Amino acid sequence: MENQARTIVKQANIDFWGRVFGKVLGYVFILILTNLLAPAEYGIFRLLLSIVGIATSLAMLGLTGVLDRYIPIFLVNLEYGKIKFLVKKILSFSVSAGAVLFLFIFFLAPQITDLFNTNGLAKEFTQGLRLVAITIPVLTATQLLYYIFISHKKLFYPVLIENILQPVIKILAVGIALFLGLGLTAWIGIHVAIILLIMAAALYILHRNLLKWWRSTEEQPIDTKEIFHYTWPLSISAVLTLSMAQIMPLVLGFYRPPAEVAVFTIYFATISILVVMENAVAKIFKPIASENGQLLLIETNFLFKRIVRWSLLFAGAATVIVTFYGRQIILLLFSKSYLLTPEALII
Repeated sequence: MENQARTIVKQANIDFWGRVFGKVLGYVFILILTNLLAPAEYGIFRLLLSIVGIATSLAMLGLTGVLDRYIPIFLVNLEYGKIKFLVKKILSFSVSAGAVLFLFIFFLAPQITDLFNTNGLAKEFTQGLRLVAITIPVLTATQLLYYIFISHKKLFYPVLIENILQPVIKILAVGIALFLGLGLTAWIGIHVAIILLIMAAALYILHRNLLKWWRSTEEQPIDTKEIFHYTWPLSISAVLTLSMAQIMPLVLGFYRPPAEVAVFTIYFATISILVVMENAVAKIFKPIASENGQLLLIETNFLFKRIVRWSLLFAGAATVIVTFYGRQIILLLFSKSYLLTPEALII
């Protein structure tokens, strides 16, 4: 059991330091991007990302919960054919759903634009929405690939791609865009290209390091009805959880100008950097518990209670930091224009 705890600590540390590094790089990126785009343009960009985020969540249907639940079980029994069947089934379904959502958003972009207070940027919103919608099936596939890594208890690879490679590329790209004086539409096009590049990198690393057996292994069909019957409540929960984070700026964008949406997203980003350790500890527990399904219940409870204690400790520390130093954090990282309602940061 101590070996399992050490695995959790090791993988959580990888995820934690990757998230910290990624959040720092992400803040650098935001600081440069807010110099490239006016507050209203930055708010429009965040609204577009929220729309894509909700569409991606719907396309995935919470099926990441299937991957990190069943792949570890199949790995223990060396049932690679079942893994191949499951991965192809989920990828084909989710990417197809993402493609349908892309077409839906692309053709209804003008009507979607009319729902928001674009503050004179309706044309840019429509053009940007059609461009960024291309990333829906791509992001869907990339997120599923990340969970294949997590299912193998290899958090290093998604951390490397998502928290280091991606923000570094974005910083370089936005620096060049700032130097060239590019606008919102041009930046969205660059953003789409980066998303495509990141998916290609994830595919390459996955095939090279974890799925060398893929081509030589025949698919072994499994009873997907039983699997999806088990996971559908979790899938609904996952879709709602992922969508809620994206819905909040959209609701604000219905009746407030894009500049205020920009302020809200800055606050949300500030909070997210303070809970990285809590998320890192929780993420690795499920694959380990699934892989060791034969463990005694009392031992599993021991691991769970330890995870809960760690999570509460980190969440409490984050709450104290925001309550007493939230205003200073915003002033340090951004201008006074982003300090409209510091009380909202505490809430």
